[in-house]
Amino acid sequence: MSSVSNPIKASPDFIADPYHSFEESNGDKLWSIVRSPIQAVAMHFLKDSIYYASSENFKKRLDERRLQESRDALFEIGGEEVLLETEDGCLIDSMFFDVNSFKRKIEELGGAFVNSGGERHIEIASGRLHRLMSKMNANISGNMIELPKIQTDQEISHEPNVMILTQGNAGIYATNRLDILRFLLKGMSIMVFDIRGTGRSTGTPSEAGTYNDIEAVYQYLKLMKKFSNDRIHVWGYCLGSGPATELAYRHPGVNLYIDRAAARVTDIATDVAEIAALGNQQPNESTIVGASRAAIRAVLPAVLDKTVISYNNAEKIAKIRGRIFFLYGSYDNVIPPWSSDRLDERLSEENTANSDRFIVIDSIGHGDDWSFAAEDTLNSYMGNVGACSVRVFPETDTRTDLEKLEEIIDGVEEFREGFFQVLSRKLIQN
Repeated sequence: MSSVSNPIKASPDFIADPYHSFEESNGDKLWSIVRSPIQAVAMHFLKDSIYYASSENFKKRLDERRLQESRDALFEIGGEEVLLETEDGCLIDSMFFDVNSFKRKIEELGGAFVNSGGERHIEIASGRLHRLMSKMNANISGNMIELPKIQTDQEISHEPNVMILTQGNAGIYATNRLDILRFLLKGMSIMVFDIRGTGRSTGTPSEAGTYNDIEAVYQYLKLMKKFSNDRIHVWGYCLGSGPATELAYRHPGVNLYIDRAAARVTDIATDVAEIAALGNQQPNESTIVGASRAAIRAVLPAVLDKTVISYNNAEKIAKIRGRIFFLYGSYDNVIPPWSSDRLDERLSEENTANSDRFIVIDSIGHGDDWSFAAEDTLNSYMGNVGACSVRVFPETDTRTDLEKLEEIIDGVEEFREGFFQVLSRKLIQN
């Protein structure tokens, strides 16, 4: 499965139960009896749709040769393979990227960090580095890669922040090279992982299981890499928003980035059922149709939420004590607009004292590259809150020894001329 022979058991004695808070607050123990068989039957039929990356169909479509090339490229930019063991016994394949190690790797491969007229970029001076950056899907212009324009007074070269990147329901980290590179270029360390049953991770995916998986990742960063909560950031895209939100909810101070996510995952199934029964919502619907639509949105998610799967982001997001960045896709054809709106409402309803919350609404679809719509806004946000900084990449001195000597001589000559000019003026005055 992995070149790492000894898994790291980083998580504490904790096994997630996504229904614990419901049972505790309602005292309805009947659900614990009824839910299990219903959930088992439902997940038997729905697992491959909810966790598509764990399905045989998804795995058959992967090109193993290209997948290995992708992993090799990640190793080449400094990726450190980590095998984590969760508290319930699954082995989670993950990879950690230290941003300072990444910088050294780039320089070893012939790259130079250049600051020219306020524009910062990596100058590529070797064919090997050019090929590697091409494999990472980097935006190469000629022989350089532009560094993000991030303005901040934060100095992070000794204590960088870390971003945990989660995957959507049809993703594994080996195919997510571009986002890994993007955040490294922002000056952040990166942690990526595949949830159980996907990629090279063992086990069968479930909601509680994914909570345990990301908890093991968090404990590794906390205990092994010594990151404090305020320096841990977690990016939750689509289905990955569920574990990401749970982590930020469970650990105060962890910073959350919500990327095109539903208020709860059952809203997606509800939207499909609603359209099948009533069609797409129209501006001038009858009262009966409108009432039926509202009833479906109220009842069906509540039933599915308690019996099949939850990922109730809306319930948790207002109680999170870290910063929140919300990326909303107004052209999203997977997440129902009314569900994203509900997340927006929950952000406004409670905990408004957290002034660092930020909401972005841009014209992007569910699978579109978010950077085209939100890159500048994200860079501004992350710079302002001290999440990342290109200061971790000091300018590389690319001058030759002769050029350095000539510059020293010029400096001595300027000093000598200036000294004698001042001395002459003093003599004349006297």
